[in-house]
Amino acid sequence: MTFSIRRLASGDEAVVTLLAKQEADFDLDERGEPLQLLTPEAARDYLADPNVLHWVAEEVADEAAEGAAAAKVVVGHLLCHQLRMRAATPAELVLYEIGVRSRARRRGIGRALIDTALGWMKEHKMKAIWVLADNEGAIAFYRACGFSDDQGTAVYMLREDETC
Repeated sequence: MTFSIRRLASGDEAVVTLLAKQEADFDLDERGEPLQLLTPEAARDYLADPNVLHWVAEEVADEAAEGAAAAKVVVGHLLCHQLRMRAATPAELVLYEIGVRSRARRRGIGRALIDTALGWMKEHKMKAIWVLADNEGAIAFYRACGFSDDQGTAVYMLREDETC
């Protein structure tokens, strides 16, 4: 399988919608389900935000009709957020989400997406990227990509405001 990676930008609202609708195919088998779609305005704002770094891996569909423009199929994606810091380092990257279609797993797409983020970091002289891993498979994947967990055990906590 050959694929290319590109960063989403203004005009890619349909890709954001596709990823939300097809979430189940990018997530773990036992937990994926479609996500609530962004409004068109929210999708435009998301893509215009310079701190949102969302890359997709695309392959050319085998079914492309002869003579027709080759259709590209999203086979993976990686979402990071650049966080501005108040001390020490000006910014760091949070790896928020990575997903590869179930049929395309174990073909180097996830690692290539991580490498793309690391290349972006190097280009922007950013030293740290971190992720909260919530399952053994993810932990093993991130370790294989050079992440370490020697900072202690993280606790993921959430508080939601139902009035918003």
